[in-house]
Order: sequence, then structure tokens, then C-alpha cells
Amino acid sequence: MKRVLVIVLLISSTACFNGSSSRTGLEGTKLPSFNLLLMDSITQFDTGRLPDEQPVVLFFVSPDCPTCRAQTEAIIANMESLKDIQFCVLTYAPFSAFKRFYKEYHLEKYSNITAGVDYNNFFIDYFKAEVVPYTAIYNSKKVLKEVLIGAADCSKIRNIAID
Repeated sequence: MKRVLVIVLLISSTACFNGSSSRTGLEGTKLPSFNLLLMDSITQFDTGRLPDEQPVVLFFVSPDCPTCRAQTEAIIANMESLKDIQFCVLTYAPFSAFKRFYKEYHLEKYSNITAGVDYNNFFIDYFKAEVVPYTAIYNSKKVLKEVLIGAADCSKIRNIAID
């Protein structure tokens, strides 16, 4: 039993650091429409309203996850090369925790970032997401190209999104 636990922990931690591709069975499907509670705590944002003709990256995070935080920092540091991609940063975490995360990284400064709480847990249910960070990359036609689990190189995200 102890051996199985060690193997599971090793596999899980490896996924968190290598930005590995994950087959979901959803590849080739359109971006789903679901609601997020935005940072003003009042506005609900429908992902179906994300801009047309622009790639979309759904970036699912936990505010306390070190790998999520590092990936957020990498995205911000590489924003110049990612400016033509619409990011939707979302979480299942309590609103107050995500609001601190949002403010800490000054996500309001980026016109291509929408951030909110998935209060219905749609993302987890739809993607069967069991780990964070979980990155679903859609092309400009809003078709799912690939899902990455763990931290991913920003150039890889860009290359997948811009087909």
C-alpha cells in the first residue's frame, strides 16, 4: 500500500511540473458556454461571450498552488508574445482567495485576461479536471486543440493556440 501511494504521488507531482498533454476525448469540440463570477462579485460572465476569431486559453488554477502561481507569473512575463490570445483564468476556490490572487498578480491590467470563479464547478465536471494547473487551449475557431496538465512553457501554449 505504501509503495502504491509513493508511485501515485510521484506521478501526480510529475504532471504538475512538465506541462504534459492529456487526452480528454473533447478535442475538436467547441468552447462550452458557462458562467463565471467576476471580481466585482456581482457580474456573471458567460464564456460564450469571449471574443470571436481569437484563440482562447482556459487556465484553471488554485490560488494557493505553487505551480499555478509560477505558471501565472510566466504568462504575465511573456504577455507580449501572448497578447493575441484571450486567457480565461478560473478557479473553484472561494471568491475571497481568488480575489487576493487576482490582485496580487494585477490581472486587471491585461485586456486579454478575464478572471472569475466557476461557482457551478462546470469546468471540473466538463473536463474531469483532477489537478491544477489545467490548461485547455482553443484555436481561433473556438475548437479545443489540446489540454496541458501542469506548468507549460508559454511558447508551447502559443504554438498550440495559433495554428
